[in-house]
Amino acid sequence: MSFVRSRRHLLRGALAAPAIFALSACASRRGGRGGAPIGPSGFDAWLDAWAERGRAIAAGQPHDARAEDALVHELCASLSRFEPGRVPRAEALTSFGEGLRSGPVRVEGALLLVELELGPHAVVPAHNHVGYDFVSVGLSGEAQVRHYEPLAGAPAPDPDPARVDGRVFQVAEVQRVRLSPGRCSSLTRARANIHWLRAGPEGARVLDVGLHFPDPGPGPRQFSALDIYLEARDRERGIYDARWIGDPYR
Repeated sequence: MSFVRSRRHLLRGALAAPAIFALSACASRRGGRGGAPIGPSGFDAWLDAWAERGRAIAAGQPHDARAEDALVHELCASLSRFEPGRVPRAEALTSFGEGLRSGPVRVEGALLLVELELGPHAVVPAHNHVGYDFVSVGLSGEAQVRHYEPLAGAPAPDPDPARVDGRVFQVAEVQRVRLSPGRCSSLTRARANIHWLRAGPEGARVLDVGLHFPDPGPGPRQFSALDIYLEARDRERGIYDARWIGDPYR
């Protein structure tokens, strides 16, 4: 009996460009810290400020786990002040799966902005992130985002499906967010680094904002998608069985 049939896996699939995905931990509302929401006129100033932060990261500015958490919470708070319907859009979107399209909004050194469009009930499969802190903010519709961390003893990920260690290991669900307009979630190199998302019945549009570090640091050193089993091994603690499946588009 196959892996899928025997354990009813939650997600399996491929990602065309791992760097475009992200989410978890900071669920803030539109309105953010003080003042009215920011329209398009404030976007360039915001971009300049965060591009400068990205340049410091690219230059090797050290960040420990607490500093990275503070960084993504600050980024999340700043994004929550934008009018979701008036954020600049990608010039073109490219399909990378059933009901899934994405395209770059802006790339400024270590700072990456990507628009992600999900059709009704579309799923971005579970995957990790190498060297990135990410914040995602909902622009329209709704999507559920779930984040995980591997427990001790997990094999290292590998993008090559023929070489990846397919042994079953355990992940802990550490965050679940309903991503709606103005709400955001985050991940860092070490925290909540694995995630997947599923759009609601009306689909969803999301802005992903990533900050790329020159070194993976405490996070994974190679990309891989995952199978995560539907049935919890320990429901009270949110522990699930999983296995790496590599990058099917490699």
